[in-house]
Amino acid sequence: MITKKHLDDIISQYNVGYLKKYFKVWDKHTINNNIIIETSKGKYLFKLFTSKKYKDLVFYADILHYLRKNGFPCREVIADKDDNEIVQYGSGYGMLFIYIDGQRKAKLSFTDLMSMGDIVAQFHLVSSKYNSNLVKYPNSLEGLLDLCESLAKESRDNKSLSLVSYLKEQSKIKEDFSKNLPKGIVHGDLHKGHFLFKEGEIVGLLDFEYASHDFFINDVGTLVAYNCILDSKLSEKKLQVIISAYKNKKGINILEEESIPLAIVYATVKLTTWALCDFLKKPNEFHVEVLEKRVTSLKYLKEAFTQTF
Repeated sequence: MITKKHLDDIISQYNVGYLKKYFKVWDKHTINNNIIIETSKGKYLFKLFTSKKYKDLVFYADILHYLRKNGFPCREVIADKDDNEIVQYGSGYGMLFIYIDGQRKAKLSFTDLMSMGDIVAQFHLVSSKYNSNLVKYPNSLEGLLDLCESLAKESRDNKSLSLVSYLKEQSKIKEDFSKNLPKGIVHGDLHKGHFLFKEGEIVGLLDFEYASHDFFINDVGTLVAYNCILDSKLSEKKLQVIISAYKNKKGINILEEESIPLAIVYATVKLTTWALCDFLKKPNEFHVEVLEKRVTSLKYLKEAFTQTF
């Protein structure tokens, strides 16, 4: 647990003045510890990563630098006095960012969804030109499902084991993606909590820890799967708002257009697998509720898009 003394020690490593006040942002939706810090020189965000590898955070910092250099709204990393952007903290790592003044939205209007489709398209336009040997490739869904299987066996949870088998079968739709689909750096985790709004505009796209080199349309699928499904059913109107905004900014070719249903279902398989993993690690009421919603959504989408595949 991070205390004021710990924060004083951390802040002393940076040229950001002295600590005035802080508060911790504990969120049941996040795996990282976020602490908003106010010093004599300004406002910052300290993120503690407990489950990320150092090399992945190096890529994370590099893509943020690239995006900001090209005018894209995202967090700015602060280096310490020794020019380190990633600092060791306990068994994990920490990074300090300039605080972005904006708000997350609990409920999204159609205007908000339009802005989200637009900003993701803008991100893809910029990230398509990113070229670095630091590029990270998507984590294996198969590997995560194997972890779920192992956890389910340890807890003798036959219901979860059956769900793992179902998800493994559904994950095979990845093989249906054309290798000719446009690729580049994608965000990978486009839920509404990663968009900051101010005065009706998006002032920051946050948390690129899951960024990787993949099909752009998979990011669109994730954006839709997170934000266009209500009561386990897909809102066609919300879907069209996002797709239209994305098209107007970046464009979608015929191959991508045909792959949208596939991308939405694959994203939902991914989100359901994440939810199952969270449940098996910590089977509380919140994780049970999320998992049930994901499973219901996946089965609904599979039925709704049956004629597409």
